[in-house]
Amino acid sequence: MKFITIMLFIPVIVLLVYMVIYPRESSLWGKKWQFKNDNLEPSDEVIKYNRFMAAIALIVIIILLIVALVKE
Repeated sequence: MKFITIMLFIPVIVLLVYMVIYPRESSLWGKKWQFKNDNLEPSDEVIKYNRFMAAIALIVIIILLIVALVKE
């Protein structure tokens, strides 16, 4: 059961780490089709917000993973 738990959490953790490292690209992920031109620039507030929320989510996910592994 621990193996399944770890395998389910790994993609989420990788995605959140990517969002922390590359907040500009991750803020446009899935939204590029909405814009006409190629020079898509999110605002600095959006970049800070995405990085902050990804860091918070990463901390919560890691805590949940630790709790799930210790509880088993």
